[in-house]
Amino acid sequence: VKVACLYEAMARKPGNVHPRASFDDLTFDDFKRAAYAVAPVLARADVPVGELVLESVRATQAVTRGNVNLGIILLLAPLTRIDAVGSVN
Repeated sequence: VKVACLYEAMARKPGNVHPRASFDDLTFDDFKRAAYAVAPVLARADVPVGELVLESVRATQAVTRGNVNLGIILLLAPLTRIDAVGSVN
C-alpha cells in the first residue's frame, strides 16, 4: 500500500505534485508522509471499507495540512478487501 501511494505521487503529471513539482501549500513530502500514515490503516483486516477510508483520511490529516491522498485512499481501500482468489471479504 505504501509503495502504491508513493508510486502514484512520483508519477509526473502536468499540473500535479510530483518529486520535481510542488505548490506553496502542497509538496511531494506531504504525499510521502500521507503514504506512511495510511499504510498501516489500510493493512487492517478487521474493519469495513468505509471505516478504512475514514481512518485513512484521519491519519493523513494528522501528518499533513489537508487530505492530500483521498483519491488513492478511495482506490486502495476496497482493493485491500479482495483476497487471492478475487472474492471480496
